[in-house]
Amino acid sequence: MNKLGSASEIGMRVGLGLIMSAFLGATGLVMGSAPCHAEGFRGARTQVEWLSETESIQPGKPFWTALRMKMDAGWHTYWRNPGDSGIATEIRWDMPEGFKAGEIQWPAPKRIDLEPLAVYAYEGEILLLVQITPPENLVSDETLTLKARVYWLECEVNCIPGDALLSLTLPVRPENPKADPRWAQPFQLARSQLPLIASEWRVSAETGRNYFRLRITQADPKARLGRVSFFPYSDKLIHHPARQTFRASDEGYELFVRRSNLSQGEVPALEGILVSEEGWRGPGSEKVLEVSVPAPSADDSAWRPAEESSFGALWGAFFFAFAGGLLLNLMPCVFPVISLKILHIVENARASRSRRLALGWTFTLGVLVSFWILAGALLFLRAAGQEVGWGFQLQNPAVVLALALLFFVLAINLFGFFEVGLFLTKSGAAVSGRGGFGGVFLNGVLATVVATPCTAPFMGSALGFAMTRSAPEALLVFTGLGLGMASPYLILSAFPQWVQKLPKPGAWMEQLKKILGFFLLVTAFWLAWVFQIQAGSKALAGLVLSAAILFAACFFYGRIQRRAAGSAFWVLVLFFLGAACATLPLSLQKKSEETSIMSEGGWEKFSQARLDALRSAGEPVFIDFTAAWCLTCQVNKKTALNLPEIRALFRKYGVTLLKADWTSRDPEITRALAAFGRSSVPLYVLYPRGADAQAVLLPEILTPSAVARALELNLGRKEVRE
Repeated sequence: MNKLGSASEIGMRVGLGLIMSAFLGATGLVMGSAPCHAEGFRGARTQVEWLSETESIQPGKPFWTALRMKMDAGWHTYWRNPGDSGIATEIRWDMPEGFKAGEIQWPAPKRIDLEPLAVYAYEGEILLLVQITPPENLVSDETLTLKARVYWLECEVNCIPGDALLSLTLPVRPENPKADPRWAQPFQLARSQLPLIASEWRVSAETGRNYFRLRITQADPKARLGRVSFFPYSDKLIHHPARQTFRASDEGYELFVRRSNLSQGEVPALEGILVSEEGWRGPGSEKVLEVSVPAPSADDSAWRPAEESSFGALWGAFFFAFAGGLLLNLMPCVFPVISLKILHIVENARASRSRRLALGWTFTLGVLVSFWILAGALLFLRAAGQEVGWGFQLQNPAVVLALALLFFVLAINLFGFFEVGLFLTKSGAAVSGRGGFGGVFLNGVLATVVATPCTAPFMGSALGFAMTRSAPEALLVFTGLGLGMASPYLILSAFPQWVQKLPKPGAWMEQLKKILGFFLLVTAFWLAWVFQIQAGSKALAGLVLSAAILFAACFFYGRIQRRAAGSAFWVLVLFFLGAACATLPLSLQKKSEETSIMSEGGWEKFSQARLDALRSAGEPVFIDFTAAWCLTCQVNKKTALNLPEIRALFRKYGVTLLKADWTSRDPEITRALAAFGRSSVPLYVLYPRGADAQAVLLPEILTPSAVARALELNLGRKEVRE
């Protein structure tokens, strides 16, 4: 029994062994014949993989591969021209000797509107085809591993840079390689999305001052074409957020595309793709056509389309401006004027609701009227050919001089040397007898004038948008800016519950006045520093003399104003005239010394020629668009740019530092700002390595971590690549 059992057990073991051997042999045969192996990678929000269309490599015969990218829902990566922001996907090859890789074949992207910007990107899943050509001298039956390092940027609202080292292992076979059945359909779909090189449709182009016109015609007059959009290969050719106008014409169709400020002058050719919604050979056919056509200059006044503005873009800019105006109250430029507003709110906290509201709306009106006047002057000067931007009035030394003296007088008024209410802020009460409405209006005017050196978050892009639109649209954006700036004061006027918790006016308010006067005096000193930079040291001496005369005038006015009001008035007038006469010759003096505020080491003076030379050499560049009258700029320098650890990072990555000093008017810097869709400072621009690298814009309010992160994300690949 035991023997039979043993024999039976042995037989079963032998049978199972034969079955397992056969199974493993078959499995080994299948595994041994596996044609290729690809290592994929999962990034934060994107999965990447390198695929081969064929199962093997034939010596000397080109074959197709693809970078497969699969993005999470809501995330995107970028086309070869990212548009206003982003970085195109890049592949760095590491293959055996003799292998050559062709150019990436880019399918048509999707335009994604990020008001007021636009980018060209991919969502979902895409295949970027690349043809690989192997050398002739490969040895049959050997197995080769090809490697490539891939860099991409994946974005939703925030952006995450990604990089991966991918590999592709393929055997070498002498016969024609077979297609890998797993990827046959994806490769076929990817090819159908590539641009056509030729079509029955003929495309021609013209370059106007503000628009490109593309004419699309065909011999068959009955031929029809769905809506067409143009995607340029160059990021500097068109204004990406602008709506493209497509319409039928007598000869076929016309497409109008707004030019970018960066494409001034002659444009040799328009290069890019035209995407048809229906297809170039009828519904369901290929939708993408590659074009490269001459674009001779033409007068576009006769054929450019009527100004069309995207409703969403316009109101998006309005709300950006409102948010920027709201945040403008926190900027250092506006803080001194906030002191006057705080004092006025405290003094009227227990007034009637109707009076508080009237004062709030009066201040708002002062802000709005001032913004409208500034916007009108800015638009008028730009229409007249002047290259000016936000804060242009502070590029005039006479304006800076007047503001410095004004803040000095306001400060000594708060210190108690003389009593005219709050001078300007209460002069309306003294003159009109209407409880300070004129003064509140002037306070709104003053707040606007002093706010112009600052650019708050959201504000720069909104102002840049306004400068490219018609006058009514620009005024709407400036209205949003003014409403945003005035809204906190208006809300406190309507609901002053917090202010009413303060103690009743008394001796403590006199101390508050002196504290607030100190802030105004600091502002006056800062403006004097700006004036010295613009006009020179001798002119500054004239400013000091004027301030001394004004102080004496205000002091004597305060001593005699209660005893002889009429005499005091004329004394004040004479002193003011004397101050003006003492200052005028010096304020008109031209500056003979260097006007640059570049006192920090390592910074070079900005010029477009220098920037172009650095970019052509592929060097990383950081540009600081700044001005002495921009308090936000000065704060950013102290808290971020001039910190030793940040300067060390600039040196580590070999960044050339350019300073674009806009303290005084400079048309070249104005044009450079316009190229980024901006008309104000501060603006911080980082160009990564490479002649074709896209500019990266940093936030208006800098922190050390923001600068360090921008440098590390965009330049930290140097160690990897080397």
